[in-house]
Amino acid sequence: KADMLEWRIDAWEKYPDIDEALSLLSRIRDIDGKIPILLTTRSKREGPNPDEEDISDDDKFALIDALANTGLCEAFDVEYFYGKAVISAVSEKLHKKNCKLLVSLHVKSGVLDASGIEEVLSNMQDWGGDIAKLCVFNETFADFFWFINRIKDARDSYIDIPMVTAAAADNTGISRALGDVWGTDMIFVTSDGSRQPGIEELR
Repeated sequence: KADMLEWRIDAWEKYPDIDEALSLLSRIRDIDGKIPILLTTRSKREGPNPDEEDISDDDKFALIDALANTGLCEAFDVEYFYGKAVISAVSEKLHKKNCKLLVSLHVKSGVLDASGIEEVLSNMQDWGGDIAKLCVFNETFADFFWFINRIKDARDSYIDIPMVTAAAADNTGISRALGDVWGTDMIFVTSDGSRQPGIEELR
C-alpha cells in the first residue's frame, strides 16, 4: 500500500531510450492504477564518481521533458548539484505540466555542518523544489542523532515543503521506521527488502 512508486529509470537496461520509456511508462500506469509515480533518472557522475559519465545532461533532461508531457508521472527527481539555474528552470517547466520536483542530495556524514544543512534545504525550497530529499551516510549513532536533530530544526523553523530525510547505512532502519518523529514526510523502501540503490557506493 505504497503512497508513491519510484521508477529508477537509470537502472533500466534501455535507459535513456525515450520511445521505449514512453511505452513502458504507459504499461506501468495501467498496472498501478492511480498511485503517483516519481521518476528518478541519474547519471553515474551524480553518484560518488563525478568524473564518470554514462548519459549526457541533454539526454537526461530530454527524457524528463518527454515523460512529463505524458501526464503519467506526478514527480521527477533532480539532484541538487545541478545548481540554482538548472533546478529553477526544470521546476518552472514541470510546474507548467502540473508535475512536482523533488530535489535530492546524498552525502557522507560530516560533509555538511548545521549551517550547511540549513543552506541546502533552504535552497531546495527556494529554487522551486516541491519536495526536499536529503540522505546522509551516518557512520555512528552520534552522527545519526545529530543529523535528525538538524532535520527537526528545519521542520520546526524554516522548511515549509515536504521533506524526505534519511540516515543511511547502519541506522537506516531506525531512520525509516521513526522518521516522522523528527519531520520526515515520506520514506523510501525497496520491494525486495534490500538497501536503497547506491548506498554501498557511499561506503
